[in-house]
Amino acid sequence: MSGGSHDYGCYTLERLYSKQMKDDEMNDMINDLIRVLHDLEWWQSGDIGEDEYRRTVEKFKTRWLGNRDEDLRDRLSRSLHQLQIEVMDR
Repeated sequence: MSGGSHDYGCYTLERLYSKQMKDDEMNDMINDLIRVLHDLEWWQSGDIGEDEYRRTVEKFKTRWLGNRDEDLRDRLSRSLHQLQIEVMDR
């Protein structure tokens, strides 16, 4: 069996919200949250171990709750680089 303990809710959220947030950072956060929900469902259905679920949760927390300033700096750097490319192409 693969998942099912939460009626495959992660796929419902993915279908409804993935790439729909009109904001790159929010799109990334939703996709990362969907991964957490997926692993929760698979763990509670007996398809993966708790350790794998906990690693996914830790990755989410580190990215979204721990190093937000660093992530924002990286995003700003990428955005500025993309803008520079667009300006140079004109």
